[in-house]
Amino acid sequence: MDTNAGDADEAGAATHAVTSEVTADEATAPTRWVPSELEQQRRAYRRSRTVRSAVIASVSTVLVVGALGWVLTHSSGWPRVQETFFDWDKARSSLPAVLSGLWLNIRVLLVCSVLITALGLTIAVMRTLRGPVFFPLRLFGAAFTDLFRGLPLLLVLLLLGFEEHRSQRRQPFFLRRL
Repeated sequence: MDTNAGDADEAGAATHAVTSEVTADEATAPTRWVPSELEQQRRAYRRSRTVRSAVIASVSTVLVVGALGWVLTHSSGWPRVQETFFDWDKARSSLPAVLSGLWLNIRVLLVCSVLITALGLTIAVMRTLRGPVFFPLRLFGAAFTDLFRGLPLLLVLLLLGFEEHRSQRRQPFFLRRL
């Protein structure tokens, strides 16, 4: 038993000798990772490439926009475009029509938000119903969803928004009373 006790004393002494070489500051200070020289070179290279790309993109954007602006303002139809689209008097006189259209868009948004929420929730509930008695509702919900996912949005808007193509009044039927 003395040999085991002696080994333990030697191990303890060796451990004590190793720990006594470490100063108090080193023992309490967390070790900080420092990137290698190669990693620092890689980072510097990536940073220089990023800066170079940003400078090239900025310069090319300025040149393209400047060239397009010069071509546009020196074309033969520029005075007419300027007179038509950049005339303050025409902009002021058309402001009531623009505000009327904005108000129509807001009303359409409000009505459609309510209707779409109600219809979407109804179809979602129909698609989640279980049991054989609800099969027709699940089938209708799946068919409705698949049909409207497959149609282009413009076609859906034309089909739902206007009563017929020969109508004199082109306002959607659900907004006529608003």
